[in-house]
Amino acid sequence: MNLRGHKFLLVIILFYLTSCVLLKNKTHYKDPEFNGSNLQINKYFKKYINYPLIYLEKNIQECISAKLYINKSGIVTNIEAETNSQLFIYEIRRTSCLMPKWKPGKLNNINIDTTLTKIFCFEIGKENTVKDPNSDTIHIIAYKVSYYLHPDQSIMNDTKRLNELYRQNDSLQKIIKRKLEEERIIDKLYETGVELYNNSKYKEALYYFNLAIKNSNSSKNAYFYYRGNTYFKLNNNKKACADWLEAYRSNYSYAADLYDKTCRCKQ
Repeated sequence: MNLRGHKFLLVIILFYLTSCVLLKNKTHYKDPEFNGSNLQINKYFKKYINYPLIYLEKNIQECISAKLYINKSGIVTNIEAETNSQLFIYEIRRTSCLMPKWKPGKLNNINIDTTLTKIFCFEIGKENTVKDPNSDTIHIIAYKVSYYLHPDQSIMNDTKRLNELYRQNDSLQKIIKRKLEEERIIDKLYETGVELYNNSKYKEALYYFNLAIKNSNSSKNAYFYYRGNTYFKLNNNKKACADWLEAYRSNYSYAADLYDKTCRCKQ
């Protein structure tokens, strides 16, 4: 073989070796899967997420972008989302962390930790509302007609009649249970605010008191009392007096004393 032939053979060998290296270093990424399709993810969340009843009553709707962290074992380990609607986040986190195992994401056929972003739209719709089941956005639709179980709305405020209906109606029992769960979440927001207040973190405490008051469906005198104290510590006497007055009107004695001493002649 002459010199020219050797050079040609050398080029062939170098090309082959380079191709092998490139193929070896090429990355093959595969997204995590839940029961094989995006449709199954949507079906799961639509089935198990509960629309917070307090938000339904207040006509609160919102679309939330949430990042799901799925580890190499296919388990959802964390949720990240930015919103002040804490009960929506609670429902997304609760149902995500209870999901059956996913098929984890892969890199070069090796299981890896991955993230997946989904959009959850909490909406109050009509009975004929139709949403694309294959959409990347998960629509959690609530219908007021299915929430109010009795045409006589006053029954929801009549303890005796409500107790009687409660014993007879499984659906109402579930609604009452959900209401109690939501109240416990709101109380936790308040308790976090109190803890921050006691540690002199007044701006952070104010954030939690605002959330608790915004999401509570009934008057919570202590919430207004502590938020008033927080405003006072932040040198906002006008708002402090307004909150103390709100609690004062409901005969909350601690607020009454503060309002009388600080605000009555200075409003």
